Amino acid sequence: FYAVYRGEKMSDCDNAPHGLGRAIKVTALALILAFILMTVGTIGSDEDVDALDANGNPVVTSSITHGTVANYTYSPVGQGGQWDVDITITASTGYVVPEDADFTVYMGNTRVTYEYSTSSSRSIAYLYIDGVTQDLEVTGSCVEMASVTIRVTAGSTTSTSSDEVPGIAYSERLPSRTGYDYPSSVTITRNGSTMSSSGYTYSSSTGYVTINASQMTEGASITISATYVAETYSVTGSVTHGSLDYTGTPTYGQSYTINIDPDNGYDYPDRVTVTMNGSTTTNYSYNSETGTIRINSVTGAISVTATCGAATYSITYHDGNSTLSLNPNRYTYGVGCTLPTNVEKENYIFVGWRTADGADIESISRTTYGDVDLYAVFIDDLSNENLGGTQMMYYIVAVLAIVGMVGVAYISRK
Repeated sequence: FYAVYRGEKMSDCDNAPHGLGRAIKVTALALILAFILMTVGTIGSDEDVDALDANGNPVVTSSITHGTVANYTYSPVGQGGQWDVDITITASTGYVVPEDADFTVYMGNTRVTYEYSTSSSRSIAYLYIDGVTQDLEVTGSCVEMASVTIRVTAGSTTSTSSDEVPGIAYSERLPSRTGYDYPSSVTITRNGSTMSSSGYTYSSSTGYVTINASQMTEGASITISATYVAETYSVTGSVTHGSLDYTGTPTYGQSYTINIDPDNGYDYPDRVTVTMNGSTTTNYSYNSETGTIRINSVTGAISVTATCGAATYSITYHDGNSTLSLNPNRYTYGVGCTLPTNVEKENYIFVGWRTADGADIESISRTTYGDVDLYAVFIDDLSNENLGGTQMMYYIVAVLAIVGMVGVAYISRK
């Protein structure tokens, strides 16, 4: 420094005042060593720098549509004022970063290349640029995701939507619904137009839908519509002294009616037991006067158990246009009854009972069923002292007529 100050050569330091030349040399060597150590320390440092420092480290600016530069880091390389720069770009909600390196990066006025990779979901892009000597500017656009809506009708209609990465085949299983089977086919629209069957595959046995990658374009709006088929079930039963009568097929979620038909001589059961899917249910109503069972909402295979009891019928006793109050006035199928004989009518003798078709009857058999009408048969009481002369004369004439007819017949045969 002394020599420089004097405008002399470094070798002239020996001409400096006594002892000063040696001090100058030692100081110069110390400064040179310190500079070397600082440079080596800087070269060996891997510490990332997140902000512009006073030494002019590069700055990354960006203009990303539907995305942003989340952060960048840089590391100096050697002593030539170069850096390796890592840039992280995050896509906005509903968007993904490009599949390929579609961002543009300028270093000053020069467009530079870079290494490019993405996260598996393509929500983040990673750019690596080496040999950076100036500020960087990144421009580009993130890609709008494809929207897929699954609309299911199974009794009621429900919808679920999701954003999907464009350019990648979409595969999803339709949601299961209790009491319903997957439909035999589905309808898929893309941006309002029906998609050709060549654009997707569907399995009615598994419910899986796969949409080809070519259909999953940027911003595509895709709707999968599926109308499920309600399950149908069987009807079985065990009705003692009767049978079940029903039409149609029980269908999940719908009401269903079953009638009990008693055998002849039997009545509707007082109660029934109904099971669905093997379990006893109370999800029904029963009318014991009509034998009608109404299932409120079918949930499985139906089974009915019931016992029809022997029916009881009425007996009506008639005397001409009048009815007689006699007992028994009812009888039970399988038991029958004996008809009354102590029937009294003034001036008449009770002979017996006849049916409406004129057949004589003394009792109702155990195999008879149905309401019964019986008609009393009387004859005049000839021993009655109160009979009038005219009535007596009629009897005498009738008897004589009968005797005469018998006599004529006898003589004719002779």
